[in-house]
Amino acid sequence: KVRGMRAALCHDELTAELARQHNNANVLCLPADLLGDELLKRVVDAWLRTGFDGGRHERRLNKIAAYEQNGAASVCTPKSKSTKTHPHGEGQTKGSRKKDS
Repeated sequence: KVRGMRAALCHDELTAELARQHNNANVLCLPADLLGDELLKRVVDAWLRTGFDGGRHERRLNKIAAYEQNGAASVCTPKSKSTKTHPHGEGQTKGSRKKDS
């Protein structure tokens, strides 16, 4: 992950538009060997004319920015300990593990 870079692989106009609208992607990746010249031009045009929608998508971008600044600890909130049965030991809680004797 490169700070500030949000790359999107786009193979048609729709994926280019959605990458910009929803993810505010700022790097366009194209599978040039799979797309013809005309489709490539349309994808680039769609990319350039489309803006970020903001709104409900802003929260995701804020999480990405926080991760870039402070690492995973800034976006991952600990969940309450689970008392579900662990596949490698009966009744272990998350974070606790029976030690071998």
